[in-house]
Amino acid sequence: MTADETKRTLSTIMDLIHDRLQAASEISKAAKACAEVGSLDEAIRITLAIDGPLYEATTLSNAAALIKRLAEE
Repeated sequence: MTADETKRTLSTIMDLIHDRLQAASEISKAAKACAEVGSLDEAIRITLAIDGPLYEATTLSNAAALIKRLAEE
């Protein structure tokens, strides 16, 4: 992979991480709104949906670190 390809790949991964974290933030806002009006069961149910986007963001972050490390070798 060339330096330019690495840079584009890492930039794309950063965009994907941002998208996943934005989704998690939106889920947490919905859960907070439910909790504030007393719908705690619904808040917990909604919160469970955060796992997917956070897992994906973490995996993408690990991939970015690996690509960067390999590019430096």
